Amino acid sequence: MSILRKESFRRAGPRAWPSHSAILTAGCLLAAFWSPLSGERSINLEEAIERAFAVEQIDAFSDAARREADGRRRAAAAIPNPSIVAEREALRGAGANFRETTLGLSMPIDFLWKRGARREAAGSRAKIAEWQLEDHRRHVSREIAGLFMDHGAAEEEQFRHASAHDALERAQRVARAATREGDAPASLLRRVNLAVARHRFEEAGIEVRLQEIRFRLASLLDLEEVIPVAELPTPPVFAGAAAVEEFALSRRPDLKASSLAVDWLRAEEQLARREGGPSASILAARKEDNAGRDGYLVGITVEVPLFDRNQGAARVAKADLTRAEIAHARARRMVAAEARGAYLRWVQIQEHWNSLEAAETDGDAETFLRTTGAAFEAGETSLLEYLDAVETYLESWHNRIQMRKSLHRASLDLLHVTASALER
Repeated sequence: MSILRKESFRRAGPRAWPSHSAILTAGCLLAAFWSPLSGERSINLEEAIERAFAVEQIDAFSDAARREADGRRRAAAAIPNPSIVAEREALRGAGANFRETTLGLSMPIDFLWKRGARREAAGSRAKIAEWQLEDHRRHVSREIAGLFMDHGAAEEEQFRHASAHDALERAQRVARAATREGDAPASLLRRVNLAVARHRFEEAGIEVRLQEIRFRLASLLDLEEVIPVAELPTPPVFAGAAAVEEFALSRRPDLKASSLAVDWLRAEEQLARREGGPSASILAARKEDNAGRDGYLVGITVEVPLFDRNQGAARVAKADLTRAEIAHARARRMVAAEARGAYLRWVQIQEHWNSLEAAETDGDAETFLRTTGAAFEAGETSLLEYLDAVETYLESWHNRIQMRKSLHRASLDLLHVTASALER
């Protein structure tokens, strides 16, 4: 059961970044990306995860796990079938002619003291598959959310490069004209051309990255083409690293599965020891001889465990139990360390982001580019200064996008390690 809130993000533009006050709030971590282009199939995060679950056939696996659990419980609780006993005894010789017929049923009764252990073992084992499936859901959700995050960051990079495209082409035209007229050295034109070429190379790389993300997402969702619309969850507000650790230890499905594995193997170890006890069957039969006399036979058969007391199987079960207990304890330590580390990393990156927000407002880079462009038009600044302004604009936004991507990734990691990532 999720305690998360979800935020839908508007189309990102020059002013679409979160305000400083919003960033200070733990819930407002994830910023806006744009809506997809018209004519292309778009999908939000919740729809994508639901679709991925369908492609992975998780519901079908869940149904199969429930049927398996029911089957194991039924098998463990089943009463063994009786056996038919049929005998015919004949004696001849010295004038004697005796025949006796016996017909009855034999029924094992040791299930009465072994049935409980069998049912307990079957119940624990059946639940393991359910929690393993839940852990698979957690990993699928994280992968899909990570692709949405990467796609949003790449689209933001693409948007910023597009906004600088006209400025770079304008600088290239001015440099060409100045070089032709002898007002600028050829080295200036070469520098501008290199800047334009680098910009185009970066744009092509961003487009390739976008296509790779979309292809990967489409393959996971079994779709021809898909454009993700960013909608990422925010992490719960925790009181500190210790609270995150406790929350993760109480929710992680892989821990629940390993705990149940310990319960199952403990029940198996108890069952192995009980299987070494005596086995017993009761017999009830009717007898009739050739003289017309009849009667009844009631008896019990007990297998006395003098030599084989199932010691080998009991030792194997004990060893399996010990390994499972060690593995579960190690898993708890690892989850605790992951949760604490994810929280501390998230806090650290958020502090860096807040510092960046305090030192630079959203419009600083754009204002700098715009004022430098106006000064260049008025002849108050040189072409090199204008080119530096364009490169500074791109570098500034690149750093901001990477920092925000790191914040998103830390947020998703925190959700993932606390098993709060995403739910349908």
